[in-house]
Amino acid sequence: MVPSRRQFSQPRTFSNTSFQVIDSSTLIEEERIPSYKAQQYYPAFIGEIVNTKYQVIGKLGYGSSSTVWLCWDLENHQYVALKINVNSSASHRELPIYDRINQIRSNHPGQKCLRMLLDSFDISGPFGRHHCLVHQPLGMSLYDLQMRARDQVFSKDVLRTSIRQLLAALDFLHMEAHIIHTDLQPSNLLMGIDDQSILSEYEKDELEHPIPRKIAEDRTIYLSRPPPFTFGPPVLCDFSEARLGEEEK
Repeated sequence: MVPSRRQFSQPRTFSNTSFQVIDSSTLIEEERIPSYKAQQYYPAFIGEIVNTKYQVIGKLGYGSSSTVWLCWDLENHQYVALKINVNSSASHRELPIYDRINQIRSNHPGQKCLRMLLDSFDISGPFGRHHCLVHQPLGMSLYDLQMRARDQVFSKDVLRTSIRQLLAALDFLHMEAHIIHTDLQPSNLLMGIDDQSILSEYEKDELEHPIPRKIAEDRTIYLSRPPPFTFGPPVLCDFSEARLGEEEK
């Protein structure tokens, strides 16, 4: 018996006109990074379908080595976070780390406190190849929450849960996976999402109120639409600086 093929979702249709255009002389987002080189970044655009199945919904954020996008998985019918690395990345340090984590079959509760890798692949850009990582979408980082509430302090419940999740994640990494994260900071602890309808609202906002963007000759640079405000259990992320415990120094 031949297994039935999974039905793909119909792609969304996004507006190509009803958005604010930012003046071309204004530096925005990744352009403000001192080491920024436009040719190193993949020129993703909202509505694009990446690797035949991930349709770009909105820009979640950016950094010196990547941009991150909320996408709809047309095959598996779910939201995902797509990280597109710059084409100057000589190695993909995160991939063997995620491979190690995914291979472990464990009942350790700390494994669920880590952001898991759902998929990885390469795509071709105008100036080279870009390695992509696909993860479950998450909310704001603890750092972002702190910036949102500059004159306030975190509640005991938020702190207690965050510390518990972090310690459980580290115990799993050290004792079972033999991995050292090396980059623990509030920006790498992202709040979980318990209610997926929040992501539907995120998409609805983009459909009804497209984010401002700058139109350049060879690309469109979007302002980020921040991740949703959530209070799910925090998840430890970003293994770009992680090391396998048995690596020689």
